[in-house]
Amino acid sequence: MSHLREQAKAKNWTIWELAHTIHAQARTATPLHAWRLTAELTQAELAAEVARHISQTGEQRIRPPSPFQIDRWESGEDQPAPAIRALLARVLRECLANAHHSPPFSRQ
Repeated sequence: MSHLREQAKAKNWTIWELAHTIHAQARTATPLHAWRLTAELTQAELAAEVARHISQTGEQRIRPPSPFQIDRWESGEDQPAPAIRALLARVLRECLANAHHSPPFSRQ
C-alpha cells in the first residue's frame, strides 16, 4: 500500500481515488476494507474507534464491533447494521481528515 500512497501524493489524487485504487489493485473484498486500509487502521483500531464513538454518544442500542466482526464485514460474510454503517463512515471520515491525510491529498 505504501507505493500507492506515494503515487497518490505524487499525482495529487483525492482520498476517494486512493481508496478506489487500493480496492482495485489489492482486490479487497469490500469497499469497507479498502477504506480502512486507506485510513491506515488495523481492524482492532477501527473497532476501538467505533467503540469510542458509541461511548461518546451514549448510544446504548448499538453494540461495539469486535475486530473479528469487522473482518466478517470486510470479507463480505456479514453486513453491518445501518446504524453501524453510519458510524463506520463517520469514523473513517474523521481518520482520513487527520494529519495522515492532510495535503497534498485533495479533498474534492
